[in-house]
Order: sequence, then structure tokens, then C-alpha cells
Amino acid sequence: MLDSGELTVWRGANTAPSGGMPVMAYTQIWGSYYQARTIGVNRYYTAQQHGDRADVMVRVHRTYDVNPATDKVILNPYDHKDGNAYRITQKQDVEDDNGLPATDLTLERDEGIDAGTITGSAGGAG
Repeated sequence: MLDSGELTVWRGANTAPSGGMPVMAYTQIWGSYYQARTIGVNRYYTAQQHGDRADVMVRVHRTYDVNPATDKVILNPYDHKDGNAYRITQKQDVEDDNGLPATDLTLERDEGIDAGTITGSAGGAG
């Protein structure tokens, strides 16, 4: 049941001239409803051992469009305003409780990026 909010995935590209300071422009590549999941103790401590944080875990319909190395995630929860951008620390293809294909994303808050700078850039539907 994907009833926690809406999720959008944004891919960044450096638009600066060669040799210049990086200037990232983001394009929305995918969107879905999501279900908030509980971060287990094992997942939390494993992330810490690898220098990551497991701030949020969500389940979405199965997707192969998401690239953890380059993509940022914006969450719009139904219960509160989020306003954060997240990086994907783990993408795991699973089956939900009904045996349907799903994808679990473990997310880490990206303190260096404001969600408004991503959603206010290139835009586009995914």
C-alpha cells in the first residue's frame, strides 16, 4: 500500500564549461507514490559501518530507472512538509506482501542540497 506520499527522482548533470566550477542542473526522471518503511537495526548499523546514514526507507513500484550513484530523491509526505533532498544509499528489488515486484530505497539526507534548488531547475515529467 503506497500511501505515505509522493516521491520524485531527479538526475543531475554538470552544465559548467570545461574547467569551471560545477553547476548542477536537475531533470526529473521518475515519480511514484511511496510507502514509508521501518529502518531495522541491522540496516542502520551496516550503513554506519560503510560511512552512510539510513535516514529514511521507502518502498515504490519496481523501477530500473533509478541510479543510486547520480540521482537525488525528493519526498512529499502526506503527513508533513519535508523539504529535504536525499541521496540513495541502497536500492533493493523485492516483492511486497502480495508477491508484486517492488523496490526498496534506503535514503540519506543530503545536507548540501536544498530540495528547492532541485525542483526549481530543469523540471520535466518522468
